[in-house]
Amino acid sequence: MVGDEIRAARARLNLSREKLAELSGMSSKTIQRLESGERPADVTQMNALCEVFGESVVDLVGRAVARVG
Repeated sequence: MVGDEIRAARARLNLSREKLAELSGMSSKTIQRLESGERPADVTQMNALCEVFGESVVDLVGRAVARVG
């Protein structure tokens, strides 16, 4: 699930949900919903998150697909 990869990337960077929200321009509640899978990330959100993570959307989504596959 993409939310698991968002959570893992946040953990790798040792960021709290609040700090990731601040850096990405989203609310911490939105980050929580994305990580839990309650809400899918749209393209704008994925781009903002991946910019903070320093990686491409393709890489993040690719890891999520590999985890499921």
